[in-house]
Amino acid sequence: MKKQLFLLVITLLFTFQVSSQVKSTLFFNKKGWQAWVTTLDGSKSDRGFFWKIDSDSVYLALSDAKKVKSMSQIFQVKGYSIQNIESIELKKVKAGKKGMVLGMVLGYFTGLAISLSTGETTNYNSWFGSGSKTTYDIEPIVGAMTGAVAGGAIGALIGANSSKKFKILGSIENFNKSIPELDKRAFWNRVKKR
Repeated sequence: MKKQLFLLVITLLFTFQVSSQVKSTLFFNKKGWQAWVTTLDGSKSDRGFFWKIDSDSVYLALSDAKKVKSMSQIFQVKGYSIQNIESIELKKVKAGKKGMVLGMVLGYFTGLAISLSTGETTNYNSWFGSGSKTTYDIEPIVGAMTGAVAGGAIGALIGANSSKKFKILGSIENFNKSIPELDKRAFWNRVKKR
């Protein structure tokens, strides 16, 4: 009886150790990218999250990034064989929004600095409360707002159009050359981020 119990405990420990080694081979990357796969017949996949890669396949979690509330949602994962892939196009998740916000902030401060450095002022007179006249300099405000609008538009265009394309052409050799770059852009990758 003791021998059977001992063997059972050893078997369970071995099973837990093996399962933990299997789980630790992939690491979650919260900064994964969106992806589109173009197959050799010319069809383009739906937009999806670049989920993971294997030695002979690419997996996308099919979903529109605009509709995702949390990464704990359940996704339909679809695999594509390397022999059928012409190219893989990757783009950061919500790159247009991030570019717009960065462009607005930079444009705001640039417009403010330019309008303050020109030295030209246009006074705006206003009457508040007790009947006393107050004078405001509106040039910096107009310059900052103009810079924010222009910077936001430019940032959104740059962010929305920034993508990386990997030509696979159904070749394992081309895919193997691209593995380091592809792997670090997948949500589940083999290299742990530090």
